[in-house]
Amino acid sequence: TCDKQVIVAVIDSGFNIDHEDFKNNLWVNPREIAGNNMDDDGNGFIDDVHGWNFIDANNNLNPTIDKGFAEYRAVTHHGSLVAGIIGAQGNNSEGVSGINWHVSIMALKALDAQGTSEASRVAHAMEYAMAQGASIINMSFVGTGNVGEAFREVLKTAAQKNVIVVAAAGNDKTGNGVDLDATPNYPICFEGEGKEIVVGVTALDQQDQKAKFAHFGANCVDIAAPGKGIYGAQYSNSSDTDFQTPYGGLWQGTSLAAPVVSGTLALMRAVAPHLPATKLIQVLVDSADPIDAVNPNYVGKLGKGRVNAAKALNALKTLLPPPITLQSFTV
Repeated sequence: TCDKQVIVAVIDSGFNIDHEDFKNNLWVNPREIAGNNMDDDGNGFIDDVHGWNFIDANNNLNPTIDKGFAEYRAVTHHGSLVAGIIGAQGNNSEGVSGINWHVSIMALKALDAQGTSEASRVAHAMEYAMAQGASIINMSFVGTGNVGEAFREVLKTAAQKNVIVVAAAGNDKTGNGVDLDATPNYPICFEGEGKEIVVGVTALDQQDQKAKFAHFGANCVDIAAPGKGIYGAQYSNSSDTDFQTPYGGLWQGTSLAAPVVSGTLALMRAVAPHLPATKLIQVLVDSADPIDAVNPNYVGKLGKGRVNAAKALNALKTLLPPPITLQSFTV
């Protein structure tokens, strides 16, 4: 069921930090005193108790709602849905259960009301996450242009610091997905020092087939996960008639497949906290269930298969030292 010591940073469009199903699993900055309007830990961020808003440069983590934007509902719910998939509290008689019943979700708002951002804001959010001890960073978004060498350097720093970065493959709203080998998107397609430095995730439907909208590509996608027909924790506000329900669906997108993988990696971190990130990623992809047979048009382009959390955790057992047996002696 994971461990509160595992910190997963979610870089997204905002969060319902008061949501009944994951408010108890939010990361808490142990060196910050809430509400005193001071930078207690001296890190340059005032009252960053659960994370930081890199759009407005404050600690307001709620999504910004632009009802003039056609997809404002999806953008508003986005961060809460992702956070809930990773860590909606389990066994609490509320709503849904995340992949981790217990975890620390660091909320980092770096996407605006239309779900867009600048590479520099995301890079700053990553730097914050690493400085505060996050071991996994979820980025459920893509960029279609070259987002710059500075962003690549931050990703390389994450790899050097043993931090796992997980990114969504991206969605095609009108077609059958984009081949990322021909048209790279970022950050999923970043490479560094001869290897990928991001765990790339595409989405499957309920039959383990590639979701129609999902991007694909052998050079960028490492693994696939469920990303269609997802019911989850939503942003809610009793004073706004558009956001009355704390749960809903059915949502779809590679944005929702990525946190399934981030959540699984968090479980693995809890079981094997001292294993290097590269080994955890290797175990993750090697334990995936094969799906090429039901995806004949995408063989090799959906990663190693569909993520299987149980197989990944069982595979870790062979890499861990045996438990110490204590014996009593009579003198």
